[in-house]
Amino acid sequence: MIAQIIGVALAAFITKLEFYFGQVNLGRPIFAGALVGVFLGDIQTGVILGFALELIFIGSFSVGSATSPDMSTAAVLCTGFAITTGLSTEAAIALAVPLALLGGAMKTVSWGVITPLLENLCVKRAEHDDMRGIEIIFNLWAVGLYAGGFAIITALVFFAGQGAVKAIVGAIPAIITEALPKATGMLPALGFALLIRMLRNKAVMPFFFLGFLLVAYLKIPTMGIALIGVMLALIMLTLRGYSTTNNTVVSTQAGGKDDDF
Repeated sequence: MIAQIIGVALAAFITKLEFYFGQVNLGRPIFAGALVGVFLGDIQTGVILGFALELIFIGSFSVGSATSPDMSTAAVLCTGFAITTGLSTEAAIALAVPLALLGGAMKTVSWGVITPLLENLCVKRAEHDDMRGIEIIFNLWAVGLYAGGFAIITALVFFAGQGAVKAIVGAIPAIITEALPKATGMLPALGFALLIRMLRNKAVMPFFFLGFLLVAYLKIPTMGIALIGVMLALIMLTLRGYSTTNNTVVSTQAGGKDDDF
C-alpha cells in the first residue's frame, strides 16, 4: 500500500514538472497514465487508460488566465484506482471528469493565490538586479510548491479514495455497469468535438471529412489514415515549394526584362 501511494505521488510530481522544463507536455494523460502503470507494475492498463483519457482531453487547453480541468491529476488518479482496485476501464474513465475538476480547483488556488505572491517577490528581486534570487524563487515554486504540493495532495486523495472507490464499485448495479461502456464511449467524441471547434477552417475541414469517408467506405484503419495524412502533407509542401520557386523565377525574369527595357 505504501509503495503504491509513493508511486502515485512520484507520478504526480513528475507530471507537474512541465513548467520547470518549459511546457514539454509531461502532464498529457497519455504520458501520465503510462507513468503510473510503470510505477504500479501494470504498464498495459496505464497505457490503455492514458490513451483513452488523452482522447477525452485532447481539446482541453488553458487559454489566457482561464483554468482548464486538470487532465494530469485525473489521469494519475484514474489509472491508480484502476490498477489497485480492479476498476474497469469504463468506470475509471467515468471518474475522469470530476477528478479533473478537482485538480482544476487546486490549480486555481495555486495560480490565483500563491503565484501572485511569488511574482511580487520576483519583482522586488529584479529591482535589485538579483537574478539568482529570482531563480531560487522560480525553483521553489515550480519544483517545491507546485509539483511537490500536487504530489502530496494527489497521494492523499488516492489514499483516502481507495476504500470509497472499492465500495462504489461493489455497489454499482449490473445495469449501470453494462451501460458504462456506451456512455464513456461518447467522451472521446466530445474531446474531438472540442478540438475541431478550435481548429476548424476552410483549409482543414476537407481533410477531416476525407479521412472520415476513407474510414466509412474503404474501412482503412487509423494508422492507414495517419500515413495518408502524412503523404498528403508532404505532397502539399512539395507543390507549395515548387510554386514558390516558379514564382520567384518568373518574377526575376520579369524584373530582368524591365531592367533591359
